[in-house]
Amino acid sequence: MGTKYRLSVKTAALVALVFLLAGCAQFQTWEDSLQQPREWDGCALGGALIGAAVGGIAAYFTADQTGGDTNRDNVKAVYIPIFTIVGGGLGAVAGHYICDPIIPPPPPAPVVAAPAPKASTPIKMDPKHPLKIGEEYYPDASKRANEEGRCTVQVTVAADGRITNESIQTSSGFPRLDDACLKGVHGQRVIPATEDGKPVEKTVSIPIVWKLTGK
Repeated sequence: MGTKYRLSVKTAALVALVFLLAGCAQFQTWEDSLQQPREWDGCALGGALIGAAVGGIAAYFTADQTGGDTNRDNVKAVYIPIFTIVGGGLGAVAGHYICDPIIPPPPPAPVVAAPAPKASTPIKMDPKHPLKIGEEYYPDASKRANEEGRCTVQVTVAADGRITNESIQTSSGFPRLDDACLKGVHGQRVIPATEDGKPVEKTVSIPIVWKLTGK
């Protein structure tokens, strides 16, 4: 009987030693585990192996305190499996909680500031260069025919303020008045639009009203 127990004790001690070595090796993967959140299973396994080894060794030396060789073998045969299982469970829990709290949280998403809106000014009429519209530019044939109306002219203003292109966007309903609208802005100068303090080319719409005043 004593020989059987001694064989069981030696086997358990060998298993405990293997668990201890395997657990130490498993804990070498801590660095990789910490770099990958949720990869804490390696720590739990390492803790379980080391806990089982420590439990088995503790059982072995605890049983040595009992009297008699046969009695010690009996105690070891009971204590070692129990201590190994309990130690493994506690080690697994400890391994999990050792690694889990120190896994760094993912870095916050970088905050990209929205670009500041560009300061700009619209196209303005230049008092020094008034457009050729109004009573003095009213077509004579339109006066005689009592033609009145409102047209919208789309113009492109260069960075130097010159009107470089013009077209009728909305007709007045009378070809002569539409033609007068185009002649009134053609080649004229206005104050150009600006962005960030610099003049830029812009296209805008200018409404022009033709109304007889001597009626």
